[in-house]
Amino acid sequence: MVKGKIIVPSLGEIDALISAFDPRYAAMVWVMAGCGLRVAEAMGLCHDQIDFRRGLLHINRQVTEDRETASGKNAGLQLKMYTKHRDAEDPGRTVPLPKIIANVLRAHLDQFGTVTWQSSEGPVQLLFPSHRRSGLLYQYYFRNEVWRPALTASRVSFDRTHALRHFFASSLLADRVPITDVAAWLGHASPEITYEYYGHLMHDAPDRGRAAINNAMAALIGAEPISGKGRQRRGARRLPGTNADSSRNRPVAA
Repeated sequence: MVKGKIIVPSLGEIDALISAFDPRYAAMVWVMAGCGLRVAEAMGLCHDQIDFRRGLLHINRQVTEDRETASGKNAGLQLKMYTKHRDAEDPGRTVPLPKIIANVLRAHLDQFGTVTWQSSEGPVQLLFPSHRRSGLLYQYYFRNEVWRPALTASRVSFDRTHALRHFFASSLLADRVPITDVAAWLGHASPEITYEYYGHLMHDAPDRGRAAINNAMAALIGAEPISGKGRQRRGARRLPGTNADSSRNRPVAA
């Protein structure tokens, strides 16, 4: 079942939030709204995950705070090599990197560069390090010093970072991207989960279904496809009940 109410931000709200954001982390809003990353995945984004040439973003890391510490009082940060619904052997997911998001990431790299972090797999280049640029970004700091002040300043209708993923998913579905692709790019375990969350946004699905079959079978009755594409077939059969077949299909009087 869907948990809670789905709030899809407007484009104006996305713009207002970006404008109110700490410039060091504003590109996180772009990648969450434009590529569907979870906040922990955006926090752990590294330079080697970005394929500018092919326009792809490989999502296989996230920042977590579940490592044991010496004192046991505070959760220790670590950069995990796997994400939600996946295990350590899973390679993660690859999502499209739109040109507009790629340009934002290039500008971010030009202005802020990266910070080297020694992860379990070796040194990586963090795009969004801690505010002191000394390591990984704590969710506590991001939530209280970056996210909440931006919410207050922008006065948007949502308060959760997940709303940016809702914007991503709803934008794709509104443009008729197959829900199976949307599910894969979101990192959902199955398309059923995606449908539970976003099925109510697909208002025109029955219309698209009817049009698809009408177009596929239009030649059988000599009609033009609804889309206007394709050619009328000569000698096409008539469906029972049409005017041309009325003499053959008229009931015989008792």
